Amino acid sequence: MKSKSIIAQLLYVLIAFMAVSCVADKSEPCPSGEPTRVSGSIVSLEHHGLRGASADKENSVERLELWVFDEDGHFLERAVANLSGSTFTAKIIPSEVERKIHFIANYELADPSVWVGRSEREMLPSISVADDLETIRMWARISYPSIAPNQNLGQIQLLRNMAKFSLSVTPPAESKLYDASYALYNSWNKGTLAPFDPNTGSFPQGQITEPAGVVFVNPTSEAAFKEADGAHFFYGFERDQSNIGTGAGITCLILKARYNLPNADYTYYKLDFVDANKVRYNITRNHFYKMILKKAKAPGRPTLQEALDGAAANNIFLSAEVQALPAFSDGSGMLTVDHTYMVFVQGEPSGTFQATYIPQGQNNPDYSKLTVSVSTPTGQQAAVTSAQHEGNGKIKLTLAQQENLTKRSDVVIGVQGNPDLKRSVTVLVREKYQYVFFKANTSSAENNQVTTQISAGQGNELLISAKLPDVLNAALLPITFKVYTEHFYPKTGGMILGIEGGKTLYKYVLTTMPQNKELQFRFKSNKVNSAENIAVKMDYFHDQTIHVTN
Repeated sequence: MKSKSIIAQLLYVLIAFMAVSCVADKSEPCPSGEPTRVSGSIVSLEHHGLRGASADKENSVERLELWVFDEDGHFLERAVANLSGSTFTAKIIPSEVERKIHFIANYELADPSVWVGRSEREMLPSISVADDLETIRMWARISYPSIAPNQNLGQIQLLRNMAKFSLSVTPPAESKLYDASYALYNSWNKGTLAPFDPNTGSFPQGQITEPAGVVFVNPTSEAAFKEADGAHFFYGFERDQSNIGTGAGITCLILKARYNLPNADYTYYKLDFVDANKVRYNITRNHFYKMILKKAKAPGRPTLQEALDGAAANNIFLSAEVQALPAFSDGSGMLTVDHTYMVFVQGEPSGTFQATYIPQGQNNPDYSKLTVSVSTPTGQQAAVTSAQHEGNGKIKLTLAQQENLTKRSDVVIGVQGNPDLKRSVTVLVREKYQYVFFKANTSSAENNQVTTQISAGQGNELLISAKLPDVLNAALLPITFKVYTEHFYPKTGGMILGIEGGKTLYKYVLTTMPQNKELQFRFKSNKVNSAENIAVKMDYFHDQTIHVTN
């Protein structure tokens, strides 16, 4: 038996050397055979009965890797697929015996060669990821009796490695809550690529798998809160909550709202994920936890921290319903819009967005069933005078005239014959946003102009700082900040050099709302005479001019 074990180990060492050339980009031939083309199609894994989907983060597959294992589950090679819509092609080594393939979306295996010969039961559970992309990692595992040249691998149903959360507060007349927003708290900072049961060595869907070394990740400020309208979502990694005591430490939502009166002080409510029998849900990947808050019975805690440290309010102060649904999209189809929040500040007469409805079990959209309606919140002027579906999912908005007040409308997209399936797009018509402050070094702007004196010479610093207003919604991100200058270069990382209208500019793209909504960009002069007028432009904001003198 010992000699057989040694022989087996030597065989896997030999396989490792043979397969290294097949890994990564396969720039060299593999001694075990020439790669063959395989193909297939990918879909996200959806089940029955739910509402709500956010297309980009939830469904986008920007990269697909095929991790190929032998019949005993030992890693052989990694292939990077070529994607075209929902179909893919890849090149892997053909085989007359069983191959197990893990399909990994939106993740890049850094050094495949170090894994060759190692077990899938070791490899998959050991890889954890943070929520650090605009997409969600997804996974599937399929065993094939063999791999033939030009084989169609079939339809690959991908399982997302995160859960989805929403909170919908009923109108104030019923809920007694005004200006309601919420955020996800006490969620783990990372998760595994795939579910794994260490007791059986298998990869069953529904098995909660937590990586080692997890810690809580919470919003850094209340600027991260989102509107509690059921159409703005948070995402978190799965977590076993079966043995957590009542109180602190549970994964929860924090609701911020004004109770009973629209001008009341904000208070905070902690919302636990419990069923009708007050049994706490585990947080499971690819599940949608949809909470509907119907009525508040009293104000919440005076501070966010008190709410977080205290008992859950849906056991005391609130009437709430939690639904845990095993999918992200609607069982009767998927309805998506490419914007959920739109702001028009240029006096535009019209605007557009795209809506798509894909019936359950189909791959192609059906635009004929889309419906459009417009509503305006009580006490506000309408931003949209009419909305029309022009065909192929294009929704055209006729906008109200811009004035010195903010106008709002909610454009609701529905599906004929499916009254529960709706998407709401908030539309604002308003003047351009003003910075809370805009500074060049220590000088503050007035009427969008600021003058600062910088000593003549190279290498002298210009600090541009600005604070965004609280009313700027994070749903407008990404936003581009542009600095047009010929005499300065950036010291702040992440700025991109460009040319626009024959002028040099440096661009910075905001993809997340900065802490305290404050921006800082450091520049240094690259000319002895650095005096110039610098234009600073940002989407939705008034342009600023910095007059540099020496």
